[in-house]
Amino acid sequence: MNAAGAQPEFIWDPERLRLVWANSDGLAFWGEESLIDLTERVFAPGDETARALAARIAEIGEGGDGAGRLALNPRGAPVWARAATTLERGADGRLRLRVALSEVEPPDDRLLALMRAGFDAAPQPLAIFSETGALLARNEADRRGFAAGPGGFVERYVDPAEGRNALAATLSGGAYSRKSETMGAGGPSRHRVSLRRMSDPSTGALAVIAEFQDLSDRPAPTRAEATSTASDIAKLAHDLRSPLTAIEGFAEFIAMAGDEMSAERRAGYLDDIRTASRRMLALVEEIVALGAPGTDPAALRGSGCGPVDLRALAEEIARLHAPEAAAAGVTLSVEGDSHVEPECDAASLQRILGNLVSNALEHGRRPGGAVRVSLDRGANAIEVADDGPGMSAEALAAALRPYGREAGAGGRTGGLGLSNAKALAAAIGARLQIRTAPGEGFAARLVFRAG
Repeated sequence: MNAAGAQPEFIWDPERLRLVWANSDGLAFWGEESLIDLTERVFAPGDETARALAARIAEIGEGGDGAGRLALNPRGAPVWARAATTLERGADGRLRLRVALSEVEPPDDRLLALMRAGFDAAPQPLAIFSETGALLARNEADRRGFAAGPGGFVERYVDPAEGRNALAATLSGGAYSRKSETMGAGGPSRHRVSLRRMSDPSTGALAVIAEFQDLSDRPAPTRAEATSTASDIAKLAHDLRSPLTAIEGFAEFIAMAGDEMSAERRAGYLDDIRTASRRMLALVEEIVALGAPGTDPAALRGSGCGPVDLRALAEEIARLHAPEAAAAGVTLSVEGDSHVEPECDAASLQRILGNLVSNALEHGRRPGGAVRVSLDRGANAIEVADDGPGMSAEALAAALRPYGREAGAGGRTGGLGLSNAKALAAAIGARLQIRTAPGEGFAARLVFRAG
């Protein structure tokens, strides 16, 4: 990755998610020619480099020093190095993380080869485009589907303005999915275009991966069917974030520890990855089922009703959210009675609790804070509480509406998690009760029907 004896150093601005300085070895490490190029580099909040540096900041605190292995992604593939870090304030009052790397390990070419093989063999058209829309790579299915069409991303749209908007939305928001009129190999057609922001596997530059699902032979749904299905799919897609974050987090734990991790702990993390993968697969299968003509969304919920070991479920969810909690510097714990077994659909209940814990970690977090999952056998209830900024009554009412994102105290929002949890709770016959006020934290309590 770097010449022998190289000592890359750089400074990270955690507030603006920017690299603000690097020495010559640091520039070479990041693959940039000048400091101007370096400071213009874009990092998303969910970028693995941004997450790794945020976790180190939470670990050492202001004025602190730290040392240990760090996983970064300078050029599209994970790189591991031993990093000495110092968190300090610059002359402008902003926090800065100074990082000095040593023992830089080259990226694993086998992993890159595996990724490329999966990309090439995928049955659906896949293509990678630069941030300007230029075609960088495509698989065989894409060559067949768009063989006669132009190479650029925007040019694949019947309406180029829609293509430009889709590209911009993906670069700013991280993901995008919409049915669009496209120009395929046989002329105008309909595709669901799903986009995700990524790093170019060859250079590490900002890029977009696109999947094109052919919809030409599918009958158009009615407006009511489309609205209902889109709402259900959006909620399921939102819930995919938790298992995806867990898989990424546990994989990073394993990668960063390397040979220093015990075989027992490694096996435990691999079990957690498998659990998260199964949960993600179940959500994906539900999304696929919802997309099939004639599917009744209600038939996909509540089909697995039975006694649920709430303690075991809460501990599983806490394990799956452990990487997210560690990155935020938050303590996540399960407390209270051991024997609470409501009669309900386990999959829906798992989604509700996952939404509530994700909401607490994402919107109520602060370094040194706590998120508690408490079981109450007497009330046949479970509660997820945090000591974050809380919300006003007006903001809470807005957040509980479908897709509500009203800002609360300290800029807190309910995201989609609260509205999802409310709808699912009603579907399984439970009540969602909220206690919150500005500056007084946030508690969401799920009360089940008496058995």
